[in-house]
Amino acid sequence: MGRGWAHSPDPAVRSAAAAAFSGALGVRFPTDAVNVLLRLTGRSEEAAPALAGLVALLLECGEDTGAVLRPLAYRLRALRATLTGHHKETVLGTVQTVLGARDPGTGRLVGASLLDSDPGQSERFAELWAGVLESRPRRAWALRLLHATLRDLTAVTAEPDAAAVRFGRGLGAVLTSRERWHLSTALRRTAVRPAPETAALMETFLIAVLSTED
Repeated sequence: MGRGWAHSPDPAVRSAAAAAFSGALGVRFPTDAVNVLLRLTGRSEEAAPALAGLVALLLECGEDTGAVLRPLAYRLRALRATLTGHHKETVLGTVQTVLGARDPGTGRLVGASLLDSDPGQSERFAELWAGVLESRPRRAWALRLLHATLRDLTAVTAEPDAAAVRFGRGLGAVLTSRERWHLSTALRRTAVRPAPETAALMETFLIAVLSTED
């Protein structure tokens, strides 16, 4: 039924489909949910937030967040050589919404919890980050959010270093040499008087990014 709603010409019905697939229905049928929500991203404003909500719910339920991250990363890879265009902007906007999602209970970024609780998705998560960092209009936003993600990582786990290293190596593997060094400089410049634990974790993360240098 939800898939039928997604094809409806009525925006209200499409919104209902997005809401349904971002909840328990999406956890039970994640592949169907993600396929429907990705198709809706260009037609419904609720689709991208629904994907972000589904990531949070899958993480909370101990399910595979890669059900969302893998298809998004695949779409970014397919569009990497494309400089601009409506489809690429839609995909990047969706990625931006997913990366910026916050836990409604704690206010912390879902991505920080994902790095700790679902380490197997670190590489896919890093691919999404590479996409927004390479997008010039989104770069400043991405740098601020990246710093916030590292800050929140210190709050969601007592041992954030391992997660930061996995994330850093994953991101470094996707970025070019020039982009890696630019990130190192730009992220330090973005961090204004960070807490000592955040500053230390940021250095650990950046060392991991640069360790992938050829």
